[in-house]
Amino acid sequence: MKTNWPTKKLGEVTDFLDNLRKPITESQRIIGPYPYYGANGQVGWINNYIFNEDLILLAEDGGNFGSKTKPIAYKISGKTWVNNHAHVLRPKDGMDINWLLFNLMFADVARFIKGATRAKLNQGDARKIEIPVPPIEEQKRIVKKLEKILAKIEEACSCRRQSNEETKNIINSAISNIFFSNKKKKSLGELVKLSSGELLNKDKLNNGPYSVYGGGGYVGQYDKYLINESSIGIGRVGARCGCVFQTNPQSWITDNALYIKELSKETNLDYLYWVLQSLNLRKFANEAAQPVISQNKIYSQEIYFPDLKEQEKIVAYLDGLSEKVQVLQKLQKEQLQDLEALKQSVLHQAFQGEL
Repeated sequence: MKTNWPTKKLGEVTDFLDNLRKPITESQRIIGPYPYYGANGQVGWINNYIFNEDLILLAEDGGNFGSKTKPIAYKISGKTWVNNHAHVLRPKDGMDINWLLFNLMFADVARFIKGATRAKLNQGDARKIEIPVPPIEEQKRIVKKLEKILAKIEEACSCRRQSNEETKNIINSAISNIFFSNKKKKSLGELVKLSSGELLNKDKLNNGPYSVYGGGGYVGQYDKYLINESSIGIGRVGARCGCVFQTNPQSWITDNALYIKELSKETNLDYLYWVLQSLNLRKFANEAAQPVISQNKIYSQEIYFPDLKEQEKIVAYLDGLSEKVQVLQKLQKEQLQDLEALKQSVLHQAFQGEL
């Protein structure tokens, strides 16, 4: 640190109000006008409140510990209810609430984390977190400057995210123009024969040479294969119902997916993949407790069906467009990462007294 600021432990500069928290189950919670908060932000609404002031919440368990982009602390205001997954902090005199917030958002608390399955920062350890404590006027000056800089960074991040969404729509728009504006159609039932995969429990997976696919795509390797040729899989049941994916030759498809067992000679497999992607098959699932999509629902869907040469042209166009979109998305992701790194750098400079 390039300053002579003293450092103090979190327990010295804040009051922990954890004893005022009131855990309540989701079934007991009555929806109302007051925000209900947990470890990582608002998780619902409730008909009553515990607190009515500006406070800082610091994740206790299930927080974004170790993340460079998701904070472990955030500020709440007004009438609120906090569950027992977040520590409730009230800054003492001489501690600006926003200075405290910026110090805690991405604090390195790895040495304090307990729990093998669910990471937890207990109150005793949280009290030991060290906070630089410049004079209150210096805190406010730095906070004001930080807020301006971080707002500009967030504006840039928002533009990148918006660009990413627009990039995704490039493929969707192209697909829509090709597949939904043409009248030459056939039903899928005329072109393919589907089959369900076969049961393969996860504990049977090994380091075998053959890929295994479940309802959402690739899940591991096995020493046997079920199908010999490349195919297309469709999530049949569960959370990934309707998911469309391509398979390697000599692979195993589990019973959580359907696959194309037979394909008409007039159909290009890659063309069919793009068509199935365009159909959003999930919407045809039976939305019970366990979503399921039937073969008959898929067979009944009519698709634009040109001759093989035209299919090949469409595949080449969409494959090329997809590659360009992936390159653009990679660039946008890298730009977002650079902006997040800049945010971290600015915060670091602030705490070192360099702003």
